[in-house]
Amino acid sequence: MSKGILILGGGELGTAIIASLATHPSRPPLTPITVILRSRSTSPPNPNSSESPNSKALQLAELSSLPDISLIQFDITSTSISTLASLFSGYAIIISCVGMGLPKGSQLKITEAALQANIPKFLPWQFGVDYDKIGRGSVQDLFTEQLDVRALLRGQKSEETKTHWVIVSVGMFMSFVFEDEFGVVRGLNARGGGKVEVRPLGEWENKLTLTDVKDIGRVVAELIFVAPEVVDQVVYVAGETLSFTELANTIEKVTGREVERVRDWSLDTLKNEWKEDAGNVMKKYRVVFAEQVGITWEEKGSFNAQQRMEMGRIADWLRKKLV
Repeated sequence: MSKGILILGGGELGTAIIASLATHPSRPPLTPITVILRSRSTSPPNPNSSESPNSKALQLAELSSLPDISLIQFDITSTSISTLASLFSGYAIIISCVGMGLPKGSQLKITEAALQANIPKFLPWQFGVDYDKIGRGSVQDLFTEQLDVRALLRGQKSEETKTHWVIVSVGMFMSFVFEDEFGVVRGLNARGGGKVEVRPLGEWENKLTLTDVKDIGRVVAELIFVAPEVVDQVVYVAGETLSFTELANTIEKVTGREVERVRDWSLDTLKNEWKEDAGNVMKKYRVVFAEQVGITWEEKGSFNAQQRMEMGRIADWLRKKLV
């Protein structure tokens, strides 16, 4: 792995992956890791991140002080595919952690550049749900581009110049379910405690598969350094798969606060809200998760279970939040 690893993006996901790669006990000595950061002018704030800009800056400063970690600034959005391919060709592995806030078509451009550069291994920005099962025509139009990326990777003709790939499906980031803007859990971040509201997306027994972003980083490092033979497939990861009822009960038990269970989001209601505001990203996601297609899988069959990796659960995340 002398050519090293290139990480695209240093946000919440990128930082977690960098930390796990840099500190993994099976990392070969002197394996260089390079991180491409978007400049401040081209990097809008991520509304779904629980981290502040200052905490990210501190984390990246700490990571850059680790051996063989280098940070560079590069604007992917205004760069041609051929220029990107030229940059990518210097690396053995590329892991894309950029997606939120990028223009439409960016994921395809990154993938085309990786294939043009004949990168030995590529992990695209697909750290989410099962786009194959959801299929085309979803209310979340971003998913169609994700399917186009998969088609490019699967459609490679030459075995000699093939770029091997791994797609890591994690369900939903655990922190995202607690974002006030998403609306499933409200009031948890209120100062002084008080009542918490929980709203199911559709039915109370509908389920979510949730994974802590730090555990996603650990899984990626495991795929790179421990299980490099896992390629050309979708890998399923699950921190915890639970129902909205179980989510509300866990919040109540761990926090000791009253949880009001609010039932005002049927699937029809969510679809009507989306139709009235079709450009609203959160309303798109609410419909997708209420439809319950391709968004959950059992923990037992996950990659982390096969590797006997202990993962953080909702109760663990809440306890850390309360510290």
